[in-house]
Amino acid sequence: MVNKQADDEQIEAKTARSLISARARDCLDSIVKRVREDSPPERAPLAGEFVRAFFAALPAEDLTPTNQETLFAIAVAQWRFMQERAPGTAKVRVYNPSPEIDGWESPYTVVAMLNDDMPFIIDSVTAYLTGQQLALHRLIHPVLRIERDAGGNLTDLKGATEDGGRALESCVLLEIDRCAGENLLLQLERELNDILEDVRAVTA
Repeated sequence: MVNKQADDEQIEAKTARSLISARARDCLDSIVKRVREDSPPERAPLAGEFVRAFFAALPAEDLTPTNQETLFAIAVAQWRFMQERAPGTAKVRVYNPSPEIDGWESPYTVVAMLNDDMPFIIDSVTAYLTGQQLALHRLIHPVLRIERDAGGNLTDLKGATEDGGRALESCVLLEIDRCAGENLLLQLERELNDILEDVRAVTA
């Protein structure tokens, strides 16, 4: 009787995981479709590939219809942020999303970062935020194989696990406690940029 109950519980847990995974796939497919439609036709395939790579490590429980609008907005914002980065430098933006400028709202402050992939990026950034007493509410951190032209404009990308000679870039998005005031946002942006440059110097 005990074994049968244990077997039943395992079956129920497996079924629940399968349902969550199916919902997550449907949610991701919907986000990919919308981001592709939001992009110029010549960039749509690349945009769709980015969304799949960007959300690849996100827990299936987070890819739900109730989160879909937020995840779509995050994907669009980060896709636009990815478009240009000067070689050998960090790119950081700290902002409070607004419908007028960003097309979405969040109860949190958003930190977007692009950098050559290297050790200690997340550890260094989260340690700094902890020191500022800013709690972390979401972290998305894919490492992507990126191809850019001489001006730093994105021309191609793949997931880090795929073969290819492209450079590896850390694409980071964090949601932290909301910070009020443009001066504070700019200060955080400068100090986070300094941290990434320090990491670059230490790991070079």
